[in-house]
Amino acid sequence: MKRIVFGIMVMLMLLAVCSSTTIIKANSATGASIVISPDTTTSSASTFTLNLTINNVINMRAWEVTLVYQKTIILNSVDTVNDTTFTDGPGLAIVKTEDYNSSWSYADIARTTQSIVPGSGTGSGLVAQLHCLAASIGTTTIDCISCEIMDANGNDITPVTVTTPTITVAPVQPTPTSTVGGWSFSVVKADSPVSYIGLASAIIAVVAIIATTIYFKGIKRRKEKQ
Repeated sequence: MKRIVFGIMVMLMLLAVCSSTTIIKANSATGASIVISPDTTTSSASTFTLNLTINNVINMRAWEVTLVYQKTIILNSVDTVNDTTFTDGPGLAIVKTEDYNSSWSYADIARTTQSIVPGSGTGSGLVAQLHCLAASIGTTTIDCISCEIMDANGNDITPVTVTTPTITVAPVQPTPTSTVGGWSFSVVKADSPVSYIGLASAIIAVVAIIATTIYFKGIKRRKEKQ
């Protein structure tokens, strides 16, 4: 009898474990992902915007990401996407940016909806836009060191993939100009030196004609005086 009771207890424990595992899997979106895009190349002192998208979730209630990036860029502000079916009405965005060290900064961005309608946070969609400034020349990745998605029941939705961009800040290319006698003009390079040679020849010919005309007029005047 003791063996039978022990066997039943073991079977009940196994069933409990299996049931727990099933619940955990049901609460996890196997295809969930967070994407911050696009890869961007811009010039120093320019502004640009990155999109934060969450894909393949069920009954999303809240999300949070913590990003680190080099001080090549500055995160100026974050706009959340409100009043849409996917995000279910107005919410609260919390943005905290601080120095991570002398070279890197980090930003904590979170959003939770004020109310939830079953199924409204299901699917994929744009949840926030990150407005940035290109502060100095260089290249930086934006790395997500922590991310969390929660459903309407308070369960974690574990993202399978997190995709982040690379930002390249290039120097501003100046337009070369020259100044002569108070006049400024752009220097345009010709495709071939032939154009320069032709221009020089034309100028020489005009000067020669003018000089010849002046010379013969001078001779004529001297003869008239004699």
